[in-house]
Amino acid sequence: EISRGTSQMAFDSTRKVIGELYNIQLNYKESIQYGILMDYNTNLKYMINTKDGKCIKTALNRGDPKSFKSFCFPDNATLTKDVNLGFGSNSLNTNVYTLDYGSVIDYVVVTAKDCLPMMEVFRGNLGGAQFIENNHYLNISLTITDPDSLRSPPRGCENAPLVSAHYTQFGSSPAVAVGRRSLFTM
Repeated sequence: EISRGTSQMAFDSTRKVIGELYNIQLNYKESIQYGILMDYNTNLKYMINTKDGKCIKTALNRGDPKSFKSFCFPDNATLTKDVNLGFGSNSLNTNVYTLDYGSVIDYVVVTAKDCLPMMEVFRGNLGGAQFIENNHYLNISLTITDPDSLRSPPRGCENAPLVSAHYTQFGSSPAVAVGRRSLFTM
């Protein structure tokens, strides 16, 4: 099965909230759109089907809600190399990090000064299937222009049912990997 798509992400280290909006196309046919809001203060993850507005919430499963990391990379990340992109005054210093999750390796390129993500490549084996995922980050800023876009709970999710982390609300197929460690079915 081949999937491709885009995502938009907002990361608020002050309020400890991460929001993502996905538009995924499966096998060059059906497109699905969904949003995720992870609130580390309440230890909840909201998942929203943007086509019909259905919303569910589940435990974020990060242990202590204060486990939110506002620094650039976790302790198990390895600084692989420093790279200077461009020439002279029109250049940018970057750092390449490697994170090894056993069957999955993650390579991340960030700006050296502010740790803004530029590119990320995941490769490995999940459930016996080889995969590679390329992420390119565009239009990055150090501020969130509309902090209300990361309100918790999201609009329409005030009365969302709390379900187990492996619950499927929107049918049995297609299944879409979300947040690298969970399953959300639309």
